[in-house]
Amino acid sequence: MPPRYRTATAAFQETLEQLDLPDGALDTEEQAEIGRRGALLATAMLQWEEHLGPLLDWRKVASLMGRVSTRQGVNDLAKRGRLLAVRTKSGQVLYPLFQFRGAKPFPELPALLELFGHAALDGWTVASWFVTSQDLLDDESPASWLKVPPTTQRPDVGRARSTGPGSTASATSCAAIQAGRWSGSPSSVT
Repeated sequence: MPPRYRTATAAFQETLEQLDLPDGALDTEEQAEIGRRGALLATAMLQWEEHLGPLLDWRKVASLMGRVSTRQGVNDLAKRGRLLAVRTKSGQVLYPLFQFRGAKPFPELPALLELFGHAALDGWTVASWFVTSQDLLDDESPASWLKVPPTTQRPDVGRARSTGPGSTASATSCAAIQAGRWSGSPSSVT
């Protein structure tokens, strides 16, 4: 066993011993499943942060934006679909950093969040979509795609993103298609 896991393994074993399960209560396969579940549960937040990038609490969002100074103000932006929020199992609300271009959320964010709102998805699913490469966006993630302002010349595409592939319309179309898949209904973009 690698040294980096010794402390976690010892604490896991100690906790199991404190639970004092009767001998033979779990067969070998069940024990292995408990070990896998324990490792996944214990590292879930680390895995999400690895996938999504930094997650900010309301104070860091307020500091970044500058125009909002309270938890209520930041939470209100999320409730109105102006910010993407994720809620941890403990109830803490966090905000993925990827949704910001400088000190402001992507201007396209409200329209995209509205599309996903109709599919009744949780914030973790939507956040994962934002950082997952999409065929319609030339295999870029929507977050990477939207980091570049729409009027910026893209050297890899050879034209501005305000029209054609790479435009905001492409990100919206991509979101509409995915939201439709998740909701089980066809989607359309107006």
